[in-house]
Amino acid sequence: MKNPTPNTTLEDPRLTREGEPRISASRAGTWLVGRVGSPLNRRLYRLARGRLPFGGSRRVLLLTVVGRRSGRPRTTPLFYLRDGARVMVCNVRPPGERSNPWVANVRAAGGRVAIEIGGQRREVLAREADAQEVARYWPEFVRLWPAYERHYRATGERTLFALEPAGAA
Repeated sequence: MKNPTPNTTLEDPRLTREGEPRISASRAGTWLVGRVGSPLNRRLYRLARGRLPFGGSRRVLLLTVVGRRSGRPRTTPLFYLRDGARVMVCNVRPPGERSNPWVANVRAAGGRVAIEIGGQRREVLAREADAQEVARYWPEFVRLWPAYERHYRATGERTLFALEPAGAA
């Protein structure tokens, strides 16, 4: 797929367009984010009731879904976009990594998930975005975090979910 948002990176391949290190786009960075950053962000996010900017200028929510194997709640911090009452989240598999379990858990749970934004928790229904929604929101996700595009180019895998109030379905 052609990059829908030109000029998303600086000429220095070690930096994102915002000048941030690309470590999160590397294999080691992906491991570090998943094994250290995400658990730490979950704890700090809840302690601060969502008031600290853990994603830099990016919006972060906590998505909780019942694990398909464990039957226990599993919580993942995710960048998100807001469109009215709808919240959009995205998963792109980094090269060399397995798919994120939260995606399979959302599918297995029939889309029944909870989200926490700014200390406010609510039940929502998650559904996979259709082709028109992907075309509409994908450029915004790439602007939000350019590594989405790099990971997608390398693996060809991306999943966008629309999270809507439980009563809207």
